[in-house]
Amino acid sequence: DFAHARQLFTACLELVTEFSPKLRQVMLNELLLMEVRAHEAGAAEGNMERPPPDLVSRVRGYLEMRIH
Repeated sequence: DFAHARQLFTACLELVTEFSPKLRQVMLNELLLMEVRAHEAGAAEGNMERPPPDLVSRVRGYLEMRIH
C-alpha cells in the first residue's frame, strides 16, 4: 500500500529533519526507493508510462551523490 507508506515516511521525515541530518538523508533515500518500487509495481500491472521527470531527476541525483 504505497499511499499509506508514503504518508508514514513523510511524517517520519518531518520528525527526523529537526534533529538528525543523517537520518533525514536515510528517510529521503527510503522515500526515493519506495517511489521507484511504486513505479515498478505499476509497470508490472501493465502501466507502461515513463517515470515522472522528477523521479528520474531524483534517481540521477542519488546516483551522482553515490559516485562522487
